[in-house]
Order: sequence, then C-alpha cells, then structure tokens
Amino acid sequence: MAYGFFARVLSGPRFSPLAQLVTRVITPMVPVPAKLVPGPPKRFAQAVGLVMASTAAVLALGFGLTTPAYAITGLIVVAAVLESGFGFCVGCRLFAMLMRLGIVPDEMDGGHLPALGHPHELVQRLEAYRAALVASQERSGR
Repeated sequence: MAYGFFARVLSGPRFSPLAQLVTRVITPMVPVPAKLVPGPPKRFAQAVGLVMASTAAVLALGFGLTTPAYAITGLIVVAAVLESGFGFCVGCRLFAMLMRLGIVPDEMDGGHLPALGHPHELVQRLEAYRAALVASQERSGR
C-alpha cells in the first residue's frame, strides 16, 4: 500500500499498479462521467496516504504495534471509501483548508496555479487582462 502511494506522489497513476487497474479497467466499466480535479490537491492527498501507510507499516513491522497500525489502516480505508463511493477526497479538503489558512500558497512551485481553488479570482484576473488587451488594441487603432 505504501508503494502505491509513493508511486502516485512521484508520478501520478503511471507507476501504481492499483491506479492502473482503476483507471484502465474499473473506471471505464462504471457509467459515471469523469470528474477532473487539479493535480496538487490529489498529490497532497496521496502524500498524506503515504505518510499514514508508512507509519502503519513501521508500527506493525518495526515495533510490533499492530493495534495502532490497524487503526491507521482503517482510516485509510475510510478515506478510500469516501473518495470512491461519494467523491469526497479527505486529503483534497485538507489541502483546501491549508490554502485558506495560508499554509499552502495559492501558487505552487513551477508556476502551477490551482485555479479551481479560486475561480472568482481567476475570472477577475482574466477579465482585467481582456479589458487591458481591448484598451491596448483600441489605442493602437486595430
């Protein structure tokens, strides 16, 4: 389980066997329209899963603490059921909350803008850009 999260954090679903099964076999069989989501919240959710799965593995295999490991694994299962059954991504919600608190910046390294997290601001910026472009074209006589 930890490997699957690790693979998805590094490269998305490309190297995760479970992600490949879901995206190539299971999802095409389900008659539900695709729901596209921004990459950063999903990567953050996968990173949370990686930390939780790794913690559970270390607790169980390294320290013999199976009860806390099972509890953490249970939380992972609950999050997976919420995502697959109801479309509710716990990690994505946590990411959005951290953005609102200013802990996670609106603009990510590499210039990636999670615009869907701030659609009104995006519309305002695009409208301002369009107005400036129209004004510039009118001044130049185009």
